[in-house]
Amino acid sequence: MNHDFSMQKKSVPDAANRLFDLIIGSWASQIIYTSAKAGIVDKIQTGFNSPEKLASILSVNKPELNRLLSAVETLGLIRLHDTDLIELTEMGELLRSDTDETLHPFALLCGQDWHSTTWEHLFARLGSNKPAFDEVMGEPVFEYLTKNLGAGALFDNAMNALSSLWGPYVVSELDLSELHSILDIGGGSGIFLAQILKHQPHLRGHLLDLPDAVDRARRSKHLSHFSSAQRCDFIKGSFFEPIPVKADAHIMKFILHDWADHDALTILLNSHRALNPGGRLFVIEQVISATSPPLARLSDIEMMLFGTGKERTVQEFTKLLEQAAFKVENIKATTTPFSIIEASAL
Repeated sequence: MNHDFSMQKKSVPDAANRLFDLIIGSWASQIIYTSAKAGIVDKIQTGFNSPEKLASILSVNKPELNRLLSAVETLGLIRLHDTDLIELTEMGELLRSDTDETLHPFALLCGQDWHSTTWEHLFARLGSNKPAFDEVMGEPVFEYLTKNLGAGALFDNAMNALSSLWGPYVVSELDLSELHSILDIGGGSGIFLAQILKHQPHLRGHLLDLPDAVDRARRSKHLSHFSSAQRCDFIKGSFFEPIPVKADAHIMKFILHDWADHDALTILLNSHRALNPGGRLFVIEQVISATSPPLARLSDIEMMLFGTGKERTVQEFTKLLEQAAFKVENIKATTTPFSIIEASAL
Protein backbone atom coordinates (compact mmCIF):
# COMPACT_ATOMS: atom_id res chain seq x y z
CA MET A 1 0.00 0.00 0.00
CA ASN A 2 1.34 3.39 -0.97
CA HIS A 3 0.93 6.35 1.33
CA ASP A 4 1.18 9.96 0.18
CA PHE A 5 2.52 12.10 3.00
CA SER A 6 3.14 15.17 0.83
CA MET A 7 0.28 17.10 2.36
CA GLN A 8 1.81 16.62 5.82
CA LYS A 9 5.15 18.20 4.92
CA LYS A 10 5.94 21.68 6.11
CA SER A 11 8.56 24.01 4.70
CA VAL A 12 11.10 25.40 7.12
CA PRO A 13 10.68 29.20 7.11
CA ASP A 14 13.40 31.07 5.22
CA ALA A 15 14.01 33.15 8.32
CA ALA A 16 14.93 30.03 10.31
CA ASN A 17 17.35 28.88 7.62
CA ARG A 18 18.99 32.30 7.40
CA LEU A 19 19.29 32.59 11.18
CA PHE A 20 20.81 29.13 11.43
CA ASP A 21 23.40 30.06 8.81
CA LEU A 22 24.34 33.09 10.91
CA ILE A 23 24.54 31.07 14.12
CA ILE A 24 27.02 28.62 12.62
CA GLY A 25 29.04 31.38 10.99
CA SER A 26 31.87 30.75 13.45
CA TRP A 27 32.16 27.21 12.04
CA ALA A 28 32.81 28.63 8.57
CA SER A 29 35.32 31.11 10.02
CA GLN A 30 37.26 28.28 11.69
CA ILE A 31 37.29 26.24 8.47
CA ILE A 32 38.71 29.23 6.60
CA TYR A 33 41.23 29.88 9.39
CA THR A 34 42.37 26.25 9.33
CA SER A 35 42.71 26.31 5.55
CA ALA A 36 44.82 29.47 5.79
CA LYS A 37 46.96 28.36 8.72
CA ALA A 38 47.69 24.93 7.22
CA GLY A 39 48.45 26.52 3.86
CA ILE A 40 45.96 24.29 2.07
CA VAL A 41 45.19 26.90 -0.59
CA ASP A 42 48.90 27.59 -1.15
CA LYS A 43 49.65 23.90 -1.50
CA ILE A 44 46.84 23.40 -4.00
CA GLN A 45 48.19 26.34 -6.00
CA THR A 46 51.73 24.88 -6.09
CA GLY A 47 50.70 21.48 -7.41
CA PHE A 48 49.45 19.45 -4.46
CA ASN A 49 46.04 19.56 -6.09
CA SER A 50 44.63 16.17 -5.20
CA PRO A 51 43.42 14.88 -1.81
CA GLU A 52 46.12 12.21 -1.83
CA LYS A 53 48.94 14.67 -2.45
CA LEU A 54 47.53 17.09 0.11
CA ALA A 55 47.17 14.41 2.77
CA SER A 56 50.77 13.37 2.20
CA ILE A 57 52.28 16.87 2.36
CA LEU A 58 50.15 17.83 5.40
CA SER A 59 50.76 14.49 7.18
CA VAL A 60 47.04 14.06 7.89
CA ASN A 61 44.48 11.32 7.35
CA LYS A 62 42.96 11.33 3.87
CA PRO A 63 39.37 10.50 4.99
CA GLU A 64 39.30 13.39 7.47
CA LEU A 65 40.94 15.71 4.94
CA ASN A 66 38.30 14.77 2.35
CA ARG A 67 35.60 15.84 4.79
CA LEU A 68 37.33 19.17 5.38
CA LEU A 69 37.78 19.72 1.64
CA SER A 70 34.08 19.04 1.12
CA ALA A 71 33.28 21.77 3.63
CA VAL A 72 35.78 24.14 2.00
CA GLU A 73 34.09 23.50 -1.34
CA THR A 74 30.70 24.29 0.20
CA LEU A 75 32.09 27.68 1.28
CA GLY A 76 33.07 28.39 -2.33
CA LEU A 77 36.88 28.36 -2.02
CA ILE A 78 37.61 25.26 -4.14
CA ARG A 79 36.04 22.94 -6.71
CA LEU A 80 36.41 19.19 -6.32
CA HIS A 81 36.38 17.30 -9.63
CA ASP A 82 35.56 13.65 -10.22
CA THR A 83 39.15 13.16 -11.35
CA ASP A 84 40.34 13.95 -7.80
CA LEU A 85 41.64 17.29 -9.04
CA ILE A 86 41.19 20.26 -6.70
CA GLU A 87 40.79 23.68 -8.32
CA LEU A 88 40.86 27.09 -6.61
CA THR A 89 37.91 29.39 -7.21
CA GLU A 90 38.22 33.17 -7.58
CA MET A 91 37.42 33.49 -3.88
CA GLY A 92 39.92 30.76 -3.00
CA GLU A 93 42.65 32.68 -4.84
CA LEU A 94 42.13 35.49 -2.30
CA LEU A 95 43.29 33.14 0.48
CA ARG A 96 46.73 32.59 -1.06
CA SER A 97 49.66 33.95 0.95
CA ASP A 98 51.98 34.59 -2.00
CA THR A 99 50.08 37.46 -3.64
CA ASP A 100 49.56 41.11 -2.74
CA GLU A 101 45.79 40.89 -3.25
CA THR A 102 44.98 38.47 -0.46
CA LEU A 103 42.91 38.17 2.70
CA HIS A 104 45.13 35.40 4.06
CA PRO A 105 46.59 37.44 6.97
CA PHE A 106 43.14 38.78 7.88
CA ALA A 107 41.81 35.22 8.08
CA LEU A 108 44.72 34.33 10.37
CA LEU A 109 44.13 37.41 12.53
CA CYS A 110 40.46 36.60 13.12
CA GLY A 111 41.38 33.06 14.15
CA GLN A 112 43.86 34.04 16.87
CA ASP A 113 42.98 32.95 20.42
CA TRP A 114 43.25 36.48 21.79
CA HIS A 115 40.90 37.71 19.09
CA SER A 116 38.19 35.06 19.52
CA THR A 117 38.43 35.20 23.32
CA THR A 118 37.86 38.96 23.26
CA TRP A 119 34.69 38.46 21.22
CA GLU A 120 33.44 36.00 23.85
CA HIS A 121 33.29 38.95 26.27
CA LEU A 122 30.82 40.95 24.19
CA PHE A 123 27.97 40.80 26.72
CA ALA A 124 30.29 41.74 29.60
CA ARG A 125 31.47 44.74 27.54
CA LEU A 126 27.90 46.09 27.50
CA GLY A 127 28.13 46.72 31.24
CA SER A 128 31.69 48.03 31.26
CA ASN A 129 33.38 51.28 30.25
CA LYS A 130 36.59 49.43 29.48
CA PRO A 131 37.40 47.63 26.21
CA ALA A 132 36.98 43.86 26.48
CA PHE A 133 40.52 43.30 25.19
CA ASP A 134 41.93 45.24 28.15
CA GLU A 135 39.99 43.01 30.55
CA VAL A 136 41.04 39.80 28.79
CA MET A 137 44.71 40.57 28.12
CA GLY A 138 45.40 43.08 30.91
CA GLU A 139 46.56 45.93 28.67
CA PRO A 140 45.36 48.01 25.70
CA VAL A 141 45.48 46.34 22.31
CA PHE A 142 48.15 48.57 20.75
CA GLU A 143 50.45 48.06 23.75
CA TYR A 144 49.94 44.29 23.41
CA LEU A 145 50.70 44.37 19.68
CA THR A 146 53.87 46.39 20.32
CA LYS A 147 55.16 43.96 22.97
CA ASN A 148 54.16 40.76 21.15
CA LEU A 149 56.03 40.95 17.87
CA GLY A 150 54.27 38.01 16.23
CA ALA A 151 50.81 39.39 16.96
CA GLY A 152 51.90 42.88 15.94
CA ALA A 153 53.32 41.66 12.63
CA LEU A 154 50.15 39.70 11.89
CA PHE A 155 47.99 42.75 12.63
CA ASP A 156 50.16 44.92 10.35
CA ASN A 157 49.98 42.30 7.60
CA ALA A 158 46.20 42.12 7.92
CA MET A 159 45.85 45.91 7.59
CA ASN A 160 48.29 45.91 4.68
CA ALA A 161 46.19 43.23 2.99
CA LEU A 162 43.12 45.47 3.12
CA SER A 163 45.14 48.34 1.66
CA SER A 164 46.54 46.17 -1.13
CA LEU A 165 43.15 44.70 -1.99
CA TRP A 166 40.92 47.78 -1.82
CA GLY A 167 43.37 50.69 -1.94
CA PRO A 168 43.55 51.06 -5.74
CA TYR A 169 39.77 51.36 -5.99
CA VAL A 170 39.74 54.09 -3.33
CA VAL A 171 42.67 55.93 -4.93
CA SER A 172 40.89 56.01 -8.29
CA GLU A 173 38.09 57.99 -6.62
CA LEU A 174 40.38 60.62 -5.03
CA ASP A 175 40.49 64.05 -6.68
CA LEU A 176 44.09 65.15 -6.14
CA SER A 177 44.77 66.76 -9.50
CA GLU A 178 45.24 70.32 -8.15
CA LEU A 179 47.53 69.36 -5.27
CA HIS A 180 51.31 69.36 -5.10
CA SER A 181 52.00 67.49 -1.85
CA ILE A 182 50.18 65.01 0.35
CA LEU A 183 50.90 63.64 3.84
CA ASP A 184 49.72 60.15 4.82
CA ILE A 185 49.09 60.38 8.57
CA GLY A 186 49.71 57.01 10.25
CA GLY A 187 50.72 55.62 6.86
CA GLY A 188 52.23 52.35 8.12
CA SER A 189 54.27 50.47 5.53
CA GLY A 190 53.38 52.98 2.81
CA ILE A 191 51.21 50.79 0.58
CA PHE A 192 48.42 53.34 0.27
CA LEU A 193 50.75 56.30 -0.27
CA ALA A 194 52.57 54.33 -2.97
CA GLN A 195 49.25 53.67 -4.70
CA ILE A 196 48.47 57.40 -4.61
CA LEU A 197 51.89 58.43 -5.97
CA LYS A 198 51.62 55.86 -8.76
CA HIS A 199 48.17 57.10 -9.73
CA GLN A 200 49.11 60.80 -9.39
CA PRO A 201 52.63 61.20 -10.88
CA HIS A 202 52.68 64.96 -10.20
CA LEU A 203 52.41 64.55 -6.41
CA ARG A 204 55.11 64.54 -3.76
CA GLY A 205 54.34 62.43 -0.70
CA HIS A 206 55.22 62.36 2.98
CA LEU A 207 54.60 59.48 5.38
CA LEU A 208 54.16 60.12 9.11
CA ASP A 209 54.18 57.31 11.66
CA LEU A 210 55.87 56.08 14.82
CA PRO A 211 59.62 55.39 14.55
CA ASP A 212 59.33 51.59 14.28
CA ALA A 213 56.67 51.89 11.58
CA VAL A 214 58.74 54.41 9.62
CA ASP A 215 61.77 52.13 9.78
CA ARG A 216 59.65 49.32 8.32
CA ALA A 217 58.31 51.64 5.63
CA ARG A 218 61.85 52.60 4.62
CA ARG A 219 62.75 48.92 4.24
CA SER A 220 59.58 47.91 2.41
CA LYS A 221 59.31 47.64 -1.36
CA HIS A 222 56.30 49.92 -1.62
CA LEU A 223 57.94 53.35 -1.45
CA SER A 224 61.52 52.54 -2.43
CA HIS A 225 61.08 53.71 -6.03
CA PHE A 226 59.40 56.97 -5.01
CA SER A 227 61.97 57.59 -2.30
CA SER A 228 64.81 57.10 -4.79
CA ALA A 229 63.09 59.51 -7.16
CA GLN A 230 62.83 62.04 -4.31
CA ARG A 231 59.04 61.99 -4.52
CA CYS A 232 58.60 60.71 -0.99
CA ASP A 233 60.11 61.21 2.44
CA PHE A 234 59.55 59.75 5.90
CA ILE A 235 58.70 61.55 9.14
CA LYS A 236 59.01 59.92 12.55
CA GLY A 237 56.35 61.20 14.90
CA SER A 238 52.91 60.74 16.40
CA PHE A 239 49.60 62.12 15.20
CA PHE A 240 48.96 63.03 18.85
CA GLU A 241 51.80 65.56 18.63
CA PRO A 242 52.41 68.60 16.38
CA ILE A 243 53.20 67.55 12.80
CA PRO A 244 56.54 69.05 11.69
CA VAL A 245 55.87 69.34 7.94
CA LYS A 246 53.36 71.26 5.85
CA ALA A 247 51.39 69.77 2.97
CA ASP A 248 48.54 70.69 0.64
CA ALA A 249 46.48 67.71 1.77
CA HIS A 250 46.38 64.99 4.41
CA ILE A 251 45.17 61.42 4.14
CA MET A 252 43.92 59.42 7.14
CA LYS A 253 43.07 55.83 6.28
CA PHE A 254 41.60 53.59 9.00
CA ILE A 255 42.85 55.99 11.69
CA LEU A 256 39.95 57.85 13.32
CA HIS A 257 37.84 54.74 13.93
CA ASP A 258 40.49 53.48 16.36
CA TRP A 259 39.95 56.39 18.75
CA ALA A 260 37.27 57.95 20.94
CA ASP A 261 36.03 61.41 19.96
CA HIS A 262 38.39 63.35 22.25
CA ASP A 263 41.43 61.52 20.85
CA ALA A 264 40.17 61.78 17.28
CA LEU A 265 39.71 65.52 17.80
CA THR A 266 43.35 65.86 18.92
CA ILE A 267 44.47 64.09 15.73
CA LEU A 268 42.31 66.33 13.57
CA LEU A 269 43.51 69.52 15.28
CA ASN A 270 47.13 68.53 14.70
CA SER A 271 46.27 67.85 11.07
CA HIS A 272 44.60 71.25 10.69
CA ARG A 273 47.64 73.10 12.05
CA ALA A 274 49.96 71.33 9.60
CA LEU A 275 47.98 72.03 6.44
CA ASN A 276 48.87 74.76 3.99
CA PRO A 277 46.23 77.52 3.62
CA GLY A 278 43.13 76.10 1.94
CA GLY A 279 44.39 72.59 2.64
CA ARG A 280 42.24 69.51 2.25
CA LEU A 281 41.75 66.43 4.34
CA PHE A 282 40.70 63.02 3.01
CA VAL A 283 39.42 60.55 5.61
CA ILE A 284 39.04 56.95 4.44
CA GLU A 285 36.66 55.09 6.73
CA GLN A 286 33.50 53.05 6.83
CA VAL A 287 30.41 55.22 7.28
CA ILE A 288 27.35 53.86 9.05
CA SER A 289 24.14 54.70 7.22
CA ALA A 290 20.76 53.20 6.37
CA THR A 291 22.25 51.82 3.14
CA SER A 292 25.70 50.80 4.38
CA PRO A 293 26.58 47.09 4.25
CA PRO A 294 26.45 45.06 7.49
CA LEU A 295 30.26 45.16 7.73
CA ALA A 296 30.22 48.74 9.02
CA ARG A 297 28.00 47.86 11.99
CA LEU A 298 29.88 44.64 12.72
CA SER A 299 33.16 46.54 12.60
CA ASP A 300 31.70 48.96 15.12
CA ILE A 301 31.38 46.07 17.58
CA GLU A 302 35.00 45.12 16.88
CA MET A 303 36.02 48.69 17.75
CA MET A 304 33.98 48.55 20.96
CA LEU A 305 35.62 45.29 22.02
CA PHE A 306 39.23 46.10 21.18
CA GLY A 307 39.55 49.78 21.98
CA THR A 308 37.85 53.10 22.52
CA GLY A 309 37.04 53.86 18.90
CA LYS A 310 33.93 53.46 16.80
CA GLU A 311 32.59 53.48 13.26
CA ARG A 312 30.73 56.75 12.75
CA THR A 313 27.70 58.09 10.93
CA VAL A 314 27.74 61.04 8.54
CA GLN A 315 26.44 63.26 11.32
CA GLU A 316 29.14 62.10 13.76
CA PHE A 317 31.93 62.65 11.23
CA THR A 318 30.57 66.09 10.34
CA LYS A 319 30.35 67.18 13.97
CA LEU A 320 33.84 65.91 14.76
CA LEU A 321 35.41 67.60 11.75
CA GLU A 322 33.62 70.89 12.43
CA GLN A 323 35.02 70.89 15.97
CA ALA A 324 38.50 70.80 14.41
CA ALA A 325 37.67 73.69 12.04
CA PHE A 326 37.10 71.53 8.97
CA LYS A 327 34.16 71.79 6.61
CA VAL A 328 32.89 68.57 5.06
CA GLU A 329 32.75 69.11 1.31
CA ASN A 330 31.78 65.65 0.13
CA ILE A 331 31.25 62.08 1.30
CA LYS A 332 31.70 59.62 -1.52
CA ALA A 333 30.98 55.90 -1.40
CA THR A 334 33.39 53.68 -3.31
CA THR A 335 33.09 50.17 -4.69
CA THR A 336 34.87 49.01 -1.51
CA PRO A 337 33.39 48.97 2.01
CA PHE A 338 35.07 52.35 2.60
CA SER A 339 33.98 55.91 1.85
CA ILE A 340 35.99 59.06 1.17
CA ILE A 341 35.17 61.98 3.44
CA GLU A 342 36.62 65.12 1.90
CA ALA A 343 36.95 68.22 4.07
CA SER A 344 38.59 71.62 3.72
CA ALA A 345 40.44 73.52 6.44
CA LEU A 346 38.66 76.69 7.51
